[in-house]
Amino acid sequence: MKTRLLIIATILLLSHATAINAQTWELVNSFPDYLTNVYTQGTDTVYIVGQNGFIAQSPDRGKNWNRQHITTNTLSDVCFVSHNIGCIVGANGTIFTTSNAGTSWTTVTSGTTQNLNAIAATGINNIWAVGDNGIVIKSIDAGQTWNTVSITTQTPNFSDIGFKNGKGYIIGNLGSIYQTLDNGSTWTQQTNIEGYTGQENFVSLSIKENKAFILSTNNPSGYQYNNNIWQKYTVPGDGIANSSQFLSDSQGVFAVVRMDGFTGSSYGYWVVNVFKTDNGGSDWVSYSDGSNNPISTQWIIGDASSKIAFVDIALGYLISGHYMYRIPFIGDINADFYAGISTQKQDIVALKQNQNSLIVDNVYKEISNVKIISTLGQVIFQQNVKNKNEITVNTSDFNKGTYTVQVNLKDNTQLSVKWINY
Repeated sequence: MKTRLLIIATILLLSHATAINAQTWELVNSFPDYLTNVYTQGTDTVYIVGQNGFIAQSPDRGKNWNRQHITTNTLSDVCFVSHNIGCIVGANGTIFTTSNAGTSWTTVTSGTTQNLNAIAATGINNIWAVGDNGIVIKSIDAGQTWNTVSITTQTPNFSDIGFKNGKGYIIGNLGSIYQTLDNGSTWTQQTNIEGYTGQENFVSLSIKENKAFILSTNNPSGYQYNNNIWQKYTVPGDGIANSSQFLSDSQGVFAVVRMDGFTGSSYGYWVVNVFKTDNGGSDWVSYSDGSNNPISTQWIIGDASSKIAFVDIALGYLISGHYMYRIPFIGDINADFYAGISTQKQDIVALKQNQNSLIVDNVYKEISNVKIISTLGQVIFQQNVKNKNEITVNTSDFNKGTYTVQVNLKDNTQLSVKWINY
């Protein structure tokens, strides 16, 4: 029987002194909820959203945060159409709006129960959201009311949407790319894609002045729209494609995660790598300051899913799991925050899968409770544990997909780990 290692999460982070020395990515905060997306507004304001209805806003590049839980559903994306007016989308058709820059949020009816995964707008009267099973909805009144827009008879899970200068795209799995040249009045499916199979899983979109860029998790691969055809561009790294952002027709940033292991051990952990290009993806270099590691002089432990958001090529943010990082290093984070971060192996929780069994393990601390939670927030498994460092879960009845494994240790430590059931 072959053991397949899926994921391990740990807290092995930069010390304050190391971050100063490296002058690269700086850990700016950790959050109790798993983070799903990051959004920048202007130079200094940053928003993040996550599971359990979590949203936080920082007015000063991540130094201080205003935190709220506005629902029990997972939040997926946030978009502002002015300084004060914005919308959030999430699981089960969740939509919230704000008219006071996020000080308070009001729930509105979306007209769908499908998971909404992304939101974008061309203005206050043209806001769009997309999600699972081909759902596309539109608001013409600052997000107060929504109507379904039919653009396809297929049912792909749409992952991203964006607009620029009248041109826009909606992307997703099943090789889905839909283009508009009139701010969404009409949509046309794109199949003029180099090597197109119809099975591509497109996950990240950037639209610039003359080009559009799309990232696919397949292999992974990058595509740029130029001269009416989608042509492949080079994608660096040997891991899982996560997030990309182009800041111009030539400058772009790409995040990839890969599994690394401890020497002599079957355990491993996700490591985030970030690269940048100055020539439209023909060449990529590590986004760091002379370090052998693309992030820093020490590993930054991440998660199977990470997202980036850059204001410009010199100022950007990375979220991965429960943590947020910033480049460049600024040095304005309270040292007490770093003092509270553990760097010991005791905080490691490993997940291993043998066919229909998932093993949850911590070799240093006893486990008190394990929950497995679906993307819809449903607890599909829960068990209390007595005097054990390991628990085996029968997964034969679990659907394939992404879950959160919430582990409570006997010392009241709680860790949430993403698990993908293939």
